[in-house]
Amino acid sequence: MKRLLLMLTLVGLSVPSRLSGQLAPANDMGVTMGSVTLNVRDMAANIKFWTLLGGTHLKIDGVDAMKFPGAFFFLVPGNPPPLGKRLTKEFCACPDDGYDLSTVNHLGFNVSDYAQFHANFAALGAQIEDLHSAFERSILFSPDGVMLEIASSKKLIGNVGDLQVHFFVNSTPPVNRDHQIVAFEQTMWYVHFFGTRLLIGNPGSGLGDDLPGGKLRRSETHLQVLPTRGRAVDRIGFEVAHLDTFCKKLEAEGIKFEEPFSTTRHKSYANAIFTDPWGTTIELTEGLWKF
Repeated sequence: MKRLLLMLTLVGLSVPSRLSGQLAPANDMGVTMGSVTLNVRDMAANIKFWTLLGGTHLKIDGVDAMKFPGAFFFLVPGNPPPLGKRLTKEFCACPDDGYDLSTVNHLGFNVSDYAQFHANFAALGAQIEDLHSAFERSILFSPDGVMLEIASSKKLIGNVGDLQVHFFVNSTPPVNRDHQIVAFEQTMWYVHFFGTRLLIGNPGSGLGDDLPGGKLRRSETHLQVLPTRGRAVDRIGFEVAHLDTFCKKLEAEGIKFEEPFSTTRHKSYANAIFTDPWGTTIELTEGLWKF
């Protein structure tokens, strides 16, 4: 009996405590989707909005956050620039419509009960743009204009999940090149540094890759896109095992950190911040799995 109890204790100790959290198990490089940080004007309105979408409100080191399956959304007081004129008659969820010109053009979630989702946000008075409504797909806007692509999925275990981050990249090649498939080059950059898995979609669906807890989609635009910092979607985040070692590896490959690895910047988790070559700010964390 004592031996059995000892074995059970050892097994319990060997199971990662992150099983109690909401983040997905990491890939072979120790990376999983971690967070999205939003600059918000009205905290109460945002908490209400993201709670209605299916998030759970909590505080992480005093910062308001919403917990979704696979990712945390941090809500930081700020004053993000307003969106431009929205050309809904030509709506395609892209910068050409006058929507967000950030490199992170929009986010997305799948929902298990699309009809209930649509009714809830219509009752809230939120702006909803139907997108291929026959396929139960819409674009929803947060109080600060964060664009969300919402689609129906019968495969979800809960009410909401399958976070999507959709990047737009400028298709104009650099002056030192004759040609370039920019979206593919960006995809392979993420594959190299974070171990994401390349996805090949249907014609017209764009390039993409995924990692545990989220999908990264990419499209090209002739417009000049802007860096994320200071906008409604300020940055995206990846949770990384052995973050100190991981950051040293990135630095050895030429990554310049704006905020280097630190275990003291935040009380409950380590982090580091840098910006990718196209203007998306990325926060690396270790410890969010505890929440």
